Amino acid sequence: MAVVIYSLLLLGAFIPLIQTADDVNALQTVVEQLSQKMTSLTAHVTQQDNKMVAMETLLGQKAATITELQQSVTTLKNQMALQSPFVAFDVQFKDDPHNGVLDHEIIKFDSVVTNIGNAYNLHNGMFQAPVTGVYLFHVKVTPHPKGHIYVYLDKEGVDIDSAIATDATAIETGDSTRIVQLTKGERVWLKKNDGVTSVRGWAHTKLAGYLLRAT
Repeated sequence: MAVVIYSLLLLGAFIPLIQTADDVNALQTVVEQLSQKMTSLTAHVTQQDNKMVAMETLLGQKAATITELQQSVTTLKNQMALQSPFVAFDVQFKDDPHNGVLDHEIIKFDSVVTNIGNAYNLHNGMFQAPVTGVYLFHVKVTPHPKGHIYVYLDKEGVDIDSAIATDATAIETGDSTRIVQLTKGERVWLKKNDGVTSVRGWAHTKLAGYLLRAT
């Protein structure tokens, strides 16, 4: 483009010097050459403009695609947040019988069958809710060799369920199932109220529970 402009300036400077027909013919040739160059440049500029428009369109499409992907990721994250994690535990005594179950104390089981989510603590005998939600708990207690035993399921120190075995002449198992709403961090444990201090181990005396649904 700069060459064409420079040529036009030169042409304007030489027009006053034209004196013969040959000069006119030469001038006409120069003008035609310049015209062809201008046409070529115009076509080139138009082509570049078209490429720019195409690139802008493509960039707009890519931006729209990125926005859609970001929205999809956000939606998936929200859906995953609403899904309940897998929380389940099942604990018992490894010895049968197990001695030393004292009145008004937390029953601390020493054998883990299942502890998905690590929410049950063997050291203090407590289950601590890892997420807010609805949980199901099952209690089973069998005195050894027989007799009376009475246990409570406690939520943060409040009795919410119980299980009892009272037959003094035969082996009897007390059991109970309770559905409980827990806030994240709240604890549940099994506590003995009164009765014999020896219980059957293994699956005869146990505490189990799992998360039904996070809320």
